[in-house]
Amino acid sequence: MVTKKQRKMIDLFLRIGIWQADINMRLIWLRPRRGFEWTLRWMLKRQKVDDLKHAPCCPANHYHNTRLVFQRCTCGAR
Repeated sequence: MVTKKQRKMIDLFLRIGIWQADINMRLIWLRPRRGFEWTLRWMLKRQKVDDLKHAPCCPANHYHNTRLVFQRCTCGAR
């Protein structure tokens, strides 16, 4: 899950246009502009993920560590 410090950094990246936010299946997906892909890879590496099987629309689903997680699980994965 993204920490408070990382949230502030992501907010800055979105405001200055380095990243773009999309919503798909009620989940936030972030896309970096060309040349800034390393920032997303760096954030994904630092993110703590779980090994639970979340539902596709669950906000905690990280899709095999390809998406940043901003919210807790709502699907009841155990």
